[in-house]
Order: sequence, then structure tokens, then C-alpha cells
Amino acid sequence: MAVMIDWLTTGNNCNCWLGGAKQTRAIKSFIANQMSQMIKDKGITVERRGKDVHNKMNYLEQQFRATSDWLTQTGVGVPCKESIKAAVKQRCLHYYELTDVMGNIPSTTPFSTISSVNVPDTYENNLEIWMLMTKK
Repeated sequence: MAVMIDWLTTGNNCNCWLGGAKQTRAIKSFIANQMSQMIKDKGITVERRGKDVHNKMNYLEQQFRATSDWLTQTGVGVPCKESIKAAVKQRCLHYYELTDVMGNIPSTTPFSTISSVNVPDTYENNLEIWMLMTKK
């Protein structure tokens, strides 16, 4: 798992994996096979096939999304900050490591949060936002 987390949190790799609407299963399979080889190269002796890596990455993404959704509901029933942190780690062990790379991806940000941002609807602002979102 550490190899996958390191890969996701390096450079633009998370965007390469998630890729939005242009991402295909074939591209993800190719990346997963490359990651499988990286795992072998790190000296991990238990074989991880590309399909296994692909499934694990999808599961990790689902855990992150579910935890993000739970947090936007303010962790209903959790009394203090330490308890929230423990509950987050229970839902997605690597949540805090992935927040910087996955937290701003529109598919993991609830629409109500995105739509509540007050940005004037001008070409210059839209262009600036687009440039920030696509910055590599």
C-alpha cells in the first residue's frame, strides 16, 4: 500500500489516475501494471498483479470519497476533534495523506461546496480558475 500512496502523492500522478471523463479503463490498467512492476522493484515478494493494484486503487478512491462525504456531514455523533480524526482513520486509513492530492478533485468535492463559492461569472475569472485547475 505504501508504494501506491507514494505514487499517488507524487507530482501529477493522482490526476493521471483519476483523469476525469477522458480516463479509460485501459489507461488505468496500464498504470496499474506499471505500479505492479514498481512494487516488485521495491523488493516486495508477494506478487501484486495489475488487476489487484487496479482494484486496490479503486477501493482507496472509494474510501476517500466516502470519508469526505462523511466529513461534510460534520461527523455526526462524534464529540471531539481527536474522535473525528480517529473516525476518519477508521474509515480511510490514508485519508490525511491523500487530502492534498484528492481533496480538490471535483469528483470528491460535494457539489454544494463547489456551488457555494461566490465567483463573478466573467471570462477572466473562469480562465484563471481553469488555468489553476489544469496547472501541472
